Amino acid sequence: MIAQLCGVESVSLDLYGIFNIFRSCVSMGERGWLLAISLANIIMGGGEPIPDLVTVLPPGYSVYLKKVALVDNIVLTRYINDVIVKKVEIFDENDEDSQKRKVKISVTRYPSWFGLFVEYEHPVHGTNRDLWVFTVHPTGDYFLRSFRAPTKVADIVAEELSKNKTFSLEDRGEPAKLIEQARALAKKYGGYEKLMEAMNKGEVSLPEGVSISIKNESKSERRHRSIDREEFGFTG
Repeated sequence: MIAQLCGVESVSLDLYGIFNIFRSCVSMGERGWLLAISLANIIMGGGEPIPDLVTVLPPGYSVYLKKVALVDNIVLTRYINDVIVKKVEIFDENDEDSQKRKVKISVTRYPSWFGLFVEYEHPVHGTNRDLWVFTVHPTGDYFLRSFRAPTKVADIVAEELSKNKTFSLEDRGEPAKLIEQARALAKKYGGYEKLMEAMNKGEVSLPEGVSISIKNESKSERRHRSIDREEFGFTG
């Protein structure tokens, strides 16, 4: 119901799909903020229609809302890099080696999570900022986990949002930059095979979290997928 109110007709109940619902809600401006918070309450309540466990805002505090925004997995990873969560694979398969075999360049440095930033200004208690993080929980009956990010991180996000004047902080280009660095190294060494030989000899290394693999696969079996298709870091 919330997805439909935010203009999303088809709902995918995975982390990427939920992120898209949040994005649609907060992009509506103030009229979508309470919808996003309602969705967060349901998620944090363990999927219950009326969550009894936790709520993003104290009851009645919606009148004090000043800002609701999103932070994608790539930007969030810059601010929180010591929390252990499941990683996602972002990959590109548009290159070939000298033998026309498909080359897969993968980036696995980004965790599978995103953040919902909520700011409200209370007439007595002043400005309050929270950054609620949603991530995959691989065990149990409910597949999502949420936690409150450190206050300092919420303050950093608030500063970034004030500079960008936007409803979300997203960086879809950074994984592409890492993939281009791998391509540049292959060009420098005269091809992917020679680059991998140099890597095996310890003469060169790829950026952190980046790997290259060459697949023996006929052209008729190939299915090219570009990084540009994926806005949040999920492929498939």
